[in-house]
Amino acid sequence: MPIVSCNSCSKPLLPSALLKHLESCIGLAQEVSKKKIEIIVKKRKLPSDQAKVPKPDKEVVKKPKVAAAINLDIQCGALLENGTQCMRTISCKVHSVNVKRAVLGRSNTYDILYQEHGNKAAKKAAAVQAQAALSSSTSVPLISVNTYTPEEDVLKIMNIIQNNEPAPQATYQPFSMKLWLKEKNLASIMEVFQR
Repeated sequence: MPIVSCNSCSKPLLPSALLKHLESCIGLAQEVSKKKIEIIVKKRKLPSDQAKVPKPDKEVVKKPKVAAAINLDIQCGALLENGTQCMRTISCKVHSVNVKRAVLGRSNTYDILYQEHGNKAAKKAAAVQAQAALSSSTSVPLISVNTYTPEEDVLKIMNIIQNNEPAPQATYQPFSMKLWLKEKNLASIMEVFQR
């Protein structure tokens, strides 16, 4: 929409409001007659303004939107402000769990349906990962299988036990209170206990 400005006060106005403004504008109201004001308004109107004005002959008929069918077993279903139901998945983060539990018409409880939805998503992700692993390395075996006789297994285990030199996971450092007291003076100890 074009904006015009008053010649006397330089105030920005819409073309439709310029006539009223010019009548009340102090600087120009005394100098210009109504006839000249109408000529100024007509000159400043653009042809695009006339095209935007709807014609009263034709009535615009808007088609009502048809509500899509909602599957409450996989969709949120919480009521929105406009009266429709939320079409997001059952794991919708916009609505609270209590609101989703209150939705009527589900074939099972919300918690069970949500758990099934999560299981399906996890299964899909696992299937995609398995498919990617198979397609990337089909010729390389994932697990090498060595067959040993029971006697060979016993011998290998016995060798491991005999050659094992266990090391402690943590070493013990003895603590002497007398040595600690000698290193620290009594005042610093009292500060520790007073905190």
